[in-house]
Amino acid sequence: MELNLFALSGGFIALSSGVMAIVMFSFAQNSLHRLWGFFCISVFTWGLGGLIIGLTTDPASADFWWRITHVGIAFIPTLFLDFVYSFLNLKRGKTLAVFYIISIIFSILALFSSLLIANMRLVFGEFYYDSPPGLLYPLFTTYFFGLTIFSHYVLYRGYHSVKNKLEEIASITKTRIRYFFLGMLVSFAGGSLSFLPVYGIDIYPVTNFAVMLYPIIVGYAILRHRLFDIRVATAQGLIFLLWLFVGVRFILSNSSQEFLLNGGLCLAVVVLGIFLVWSINKEINAREEVEKLAEQLSVTNERQEGLLHFIGHEVKGTLAKDEGAFASLSEGDFGTLPETTKAFVTQALAESRTGAGSVENILKAANLKKGSVTYTKVPFDLKSVVAEAVEKAKPLAEKKGLTLSFAADDAEYRITGDKMQIGDHVLRNLIDNSINYTPSGSITVSLEKTRDKSLNRDVFVLKVKDTGIGITDEDRQRLFTEGGHGKDSQKINVHSTGYGLFIAKKITEEHGGTIRVESEGLGKGSTFIVEFPS
Repeated sequence: MELNLFALSGGFIALSSGVMAIVMFSFAQNSLHRLWGFFCISVFTWGLGGLIIGLTTDPASADFWWRITHVGIAFIPTLFLDFVYSFLNLKRGKTLAVFYIISIIFSILALFSSLLIANMRLVFGEFYYDSPPGLLYPLFTTYFFGLTIFSHYVLYRGYHSVKNKLEEIASITKTRIRYFFLGMLVSFAGGSLSFLPVYGIDIYPVTNFAVMLYPIIVGYAILRHRLFDIRVATAQGLIFLLWLFVGVRFILSNSSQEFLLNGGLCLAVVVLGIFLVWSINKEINAREEVEKLAEQLSVTNERQEGLLHFIGHEVKGTLAKDEGAFASLSEGDFGTLPETTKAFVTQALAESRTGAGSVENILKAANLKKGSVTYTKVPFDLKSVVAEAVEKAKPLAEKKGLTLSFAADDAEYRITGDKMQIGDHVLRNLIDNSINYTPSGSITVSLEKTRDKSLNRDVFVLKVKDTGIGITDEDRQRLFTEGGHGKDSQKINVHSTGYGLFIAKKITEEHGGTIRVESEGLGKGSTFIVEFPS
């Protein structure tokens, strides 16, 4: 018996798969681990058969082991599909049971009939192959490749359906699936070339060596609780195989010179491998800690978000009740109030409305960030909505002694969008913002229709120009961000939440528009510019 590459590849496959099967069943923590153990047994059966077939020169012995080998081959694609379903947490249907029945039928046919294994032919002058094939062998080949391709399709589809509230976790999960997909594809592609000599295409199946990597890689990844971190597991698997290869060379040395040379090489590879494994484990532990912290952060953020909404709604509800009570008192529903009391009630009503508006802004910003805001987009006249927003803001402006005006030409300003969201949360936020940060002078709101030559379409340009405190370059960076304030903004407007412009920006962008601010600096006023596509 002479050791050839076919037998050597079979031996490596059997060794790696057999060891991993034992490890999986010894330390299995769930059904996914055991399922991979059964997959490894199927690959082990194939590898063991290949080892013995590559060593034997007896056609009858080769025939027997080819039949045994095909039992393992018949179950490989079925177990792989089952494993993919389990890994992706997909519901197993009756179809999977049918595939197992088909695998059993093919196994029986391989063992006890000539419908699959019918002839033995010496190939490459080294070992006997199951060639030419039996009558049903093309059907068996189709089943193997068809189910393998379908399994990779399911994995590919699972990759594109990965969702997680924390983008970092979703990204890590998708990376793991991607590397697992590519790794198993290479493994199956390498082993699948073994079918060629069956049909008389005598290409030496040296690619079988690709198969021996992935029982170790995936099994190790599972037991290490880093499910499918293939880049790390691949490195460690290759180190193990390199140790094995160098060790075999050392044992089979034919002379003292080879013995010393291979011994030195073996020692160097072992030391280098230990260092690499240590480095890899250090990297893995650090990344695991990051993932753990990221998951904890996601849970904490979710809880805080729920708490924010609960508190916000409770406070908003209380303020709304106070606002209603103060409004009734102010309007004389409970009789005429003394002037001093009426002044107090009027101030309290204004404070309640301001507080309710602040809470509403915070809740609105949270919902926009979460993506839970829905829009009812219908055609409407933007000009009339802007005019209405200006009229509503005039009492506040007049109270501060400011002049608030609106100018627009006779063009048609019809757009499609959510009228309430644009009116209440974009226009009012911008106008109120200018009023709050303009100690004296005026606010001019204008609307014009222009042509965007780069996009070849009409654009409606809304400008809110004030003579207020202006904006520095430093403050400009913080505007339109969540909770973003100017450096001294709260000294001027103590009720500022920093969410108004953030909300305006989000809603504008959801309507395909843009928003920006221009200012020559402190004390020189500001101009907020919003552009909506027509």
